[in-house]
Amino acid sequence: RSDNPDAEQEFYRRASAFLLSRSHWFCKNYEIAMRVLFCFQYQDDLAEKLRATLSAQLSTCHRCIHQYHQAKVELRDIFLAEYTEESTDHFFSILSTYDEFRLIEVFASDSERIKSGGDDVVSVKVSLAFLEVLNYPTLLQSEGIHGGFVASLTKLLSQGYEFSNTDTEGKRWPGVFYLLAHPNNAVRFWAQQQAKSLGEITSIEEYNEYLLPALQSWMQLLQFGAFEMEDYAPWPHVIARSKTIFWNAWCLALRLVHADVVDTGIMTSFPDLVDVVISNTTGENERTELLACIRCMTVLFLQLEYRFWVRTTTTPEDVLESLIQILNHMRAAEEIQKAVLEMIPFAVSSVQLYDPVAYSRVMDRALLFMLRPSYAGIGDTSDWIRQLSGKMALHLIAKDYSVNGRCVIRFHHLWMPVLVQNLNHGLMSSIENGGWDQSQKRGVSMKEFVVGLFLKVVQVHYKELVEIIHHAHMKNTKELLDCVQSIVAVHRGSRSSTTAYRCSPWCSPSAESWHGSSFSSSSSSS
Repeated sequence: RSDNPDAEQEFYRRASAFLLSRSHWFCKNYEIAMRVLFCFQYQDDLAEKLRATLSAQLSTCHRCIHQYHQAKVELRDIFLAEYTEESTDHFFSILSTYDEFRLIEVFASDSERIKSGGDDVVSVKVSLAFLEVLNYPTLLQSEGIHGGFVASLTKLLSQGYEFSNTDTEGKRWPGVFYLLAHPNNAVRFWAQQQAKSLGEITSIEEYNEYLLPALQSWMQLLQFGAFEMEDYAPWPHVIARSKTIFWNAWCLALRLVHADVVDTGIMTSFPDLVDVVISNTTGENERTELLACIRCMTVLFLQLEYRFWVRTTTTPEDVLESLIQILNHMRAAEEIQKAVLEMIPFAVSSVQLYDPVAYSRVMDRALLFMLRPSYAGIGDTSDWIRQLSGKMALHLIAKDYSVNGRCVIRFHHLWMPVLVQNLNHGLMSSIENGGWDQSQKRGVSMKEFVVGLFLKVVQVHYKELVEIIHHAHMKNTKELLDCVQSIVAVHRGSRSSTTAYRCSPWCSPSAESWHGSSFSSSSSSS
């Protein structure tokens, strides 16, 4: 700002005349063009001519668009140094109004072309308008710009138009991440496809530039209670006021980020995220919302592993109990049952490096629940859910064996009898038919692997098993022997393999036997 108003006005007059005689203002004459934006606050003929000329240039050059928005950032700093904050806000509201009218006009002018279809369905100016909005998504806070953008986008999608997922400089579109939580289904699905096609975000720099602003706008919904308030919501046109959409958007965002960036980026930006997800994963929620939260928690387990527990104040035992409560409460909701059962192995495995003692407890508790008779054949649970429950239990046992190199990290007298019962009643054939064709170790089938594991347990823990059976008051030793023989004979196909364990008194007790008895385990082995 000059102390001589006349000199200042003369500068703007001459600078304006200079720019009006040239094209690509912000590409070639950045400093002058940035200063001349000051004239946009006036309503005279010169200012009107400047606005119209710049609008035409921003409809033909993507580099001018980028430089224009960069100039606005730089110009704000200059204004704050020379003018009051109130004057600065007033001036930039004028620029925002200019952008709104400019982009609304572009989207409106091409609406007929879009409706007509054809090879030239999208003109250069509307393509650049899409590019501008997706690169500078704060423009979507304008209801007018948002409406024009969504109307044009949905029309193009209905005609099968395909968009490139990066701009001409090969960068991501930050606006795509905002649209992951958009209330319009078609827009949201398009954003999901675009975000997935870009691949993982692998650096903190990418995360801060492209994803973090969208995540911050989402979290404002929780911080301001916008899900419960009718009269207020941040980004009201862009972010749906639906917790189901909200958590599904978070779930996808977590998948799009490399695990290390989740830990050092997202968890640093939102240190309470794990606790927020846990607190929202409750059987009291509406089903679609609960399913979205379960999927979000599953991704957090996959991405953070043991670090999940470092980021929460909730104990592994409490989380497991809450999941079991959901399974008991949602017996009729098979999709939720499936999601929880598939998450439990990741949840349990994540505890091992965090707290080995707690790992033993949650391992036993999870296996006991997933293999219990009431979950493996009683009640209204469907066959495939019962089979999935058994598969997930075996997955836990197999993973523990592959990590620790021994039969089971904690041989437990409560869940092992129930495992034998499931093995003896067709679980192995259902596993084979369900696609568990090969284990990850040495190409052995999962059926052979688990039966071999069972036989090792019988051999190593023979005396302990006798002790368990004694305390359980199991009297029918012939039934116990027949159970072991049938398992080995059917699944090994060899009579000789059963005779080696003909003296092994082992079978699954009834529900009353193992559930109501007071068991004690022994550490002795042969």
